[in-house]
Amino acid sequence: MNVVILMSDEHNPFFSSTYGHSFIKTPNMDIKAENGTLFKNAYCPSPLCMPSRSAFITGKRTHELQTYSNCNV
Repeated sequence: MNVVILMSDEHNPFFSSTYGHSFIKTPNMDIKAENGTLFKNAYCPSPLCMPSRSAFITGKRTHELQTYSNCNV
C-alpha cells in the first residue's frame, strides 16, 4: 500500500473546488479526493507549522514533544 499525504502550509481548503469553491478549479485535487480520503472535519494541534507537523507525524501532543515554536528543532 502506498500513502500520499498532502500537507500545505497556510492553505485554506475552501479555496479549492474540492471543498466547494465555485470559481477556483482544482481538478487534480478533485480526482485525488474522489479516489482517496478527504478530511472535512480536522483540527490543527498548534498554530505554528513545526509543532503541528511534529504532532501529526508522531501522534503525540505538542506538550509531550516539547515543541512550542518553529526554532527548537
